[in-house]
Amino acid sequence: MVIKKRIKFDFVMDGHTISDIDSLREHFCTEVYEHLHSGLLEKWLLSRKENALAEQV
Repeated sequence: MVIKKRIKFDFVMDGHTISDIDSLREHFCTEVYEHLHSGLLEKWLLSRKENALAEQV
């Protein structure tokens, strides 16, 4: 049996490092659409155990 561990990672949006939900809310901008369409936002939310938000995305 293989156990996968999700690795936490940050991403940059509008020149700011996004490492938690609060920083995402604080620096929210239209650049989030790029991360949404690439799938990065969903992976980031899942890595932070924000499953409910990831499902909504």
